Amino acid sequence: AIPAHALVVGRGGAVYPIKERDFLEVIAERIAGIDPRALQEKLQNVIQDEARTFRPHDAVGGLPPADKDELYRVDLSFTVTPELAKAVTDINGASIYPEGLRVNPLKIMAEKGIGYPFILVVLNADRPAELRWFKDTGYNDDPRVKLLITDGYPYDLALELGRPVYQLSRGLRDRFQIRATPSLVFWPVGTDTLAVRTVHVTDSREESAPSQTVSASQEEINGR
Repeated sequence: AIPAHALVVGRGGAVYPIKERDFLEVIAERIAGIDPRALQEKLQNVIQDEARTFRPHDAVGGLPPADKDELYRVDLSFTVTPELAKAVTDINGASIYPEGLRVNPLKIMAEKGIGYPFILVVLNADRPAELRWFKDTGYNDDPRVKLLITDGYPYDLALELGRPVYQLSRGLRDRFQIRATPSLVFWPVGTDTLAVRTVHVTDSREESAPSQTVSASQEEINGR
């Protein structure tokens, strides 16, 4: 590389004073003019608006309303892949579940004394009849219930109901074979499959039977 040399070449032409304001002075002036409380309130409003309308990229919508009461079983069994066989090993590095083995996770959980006493309730929050059904049946007051919605937004509904509300994902819809709303997903005691129960909800309050709906679900969950 050739060494560089700096030379003073003198002044050429007229020199004028800088008329633009110092940028740091402009920034300081702008900051001084900001109302911290107003800025905080604006940011909170933006965050709340985004939370109200937030939907995950894999959120499910548009499931049809259930046209009848139906109970069907869902087998969660799966075949162990090579990747899973390598990932799940004992302390000696040997695969616990060999590749190609058919595994039923509910059976394994039952053998280890692990249960799932909760009920997943899936409904369309944009259908007033389904929301009314959810409140009238007492599910909203049941601590076992986990509420998932297809259409609608969880934020405002959670405030209205006073409980957490989640969005149904494509993965859960496909895994639990949810076809319509409302649907109840639970694990009956003494079985090795999930149960999915669709409920036909009408627009008439008179046609609903909240107490029968709750008691029937309890019997199913207890395996009776």
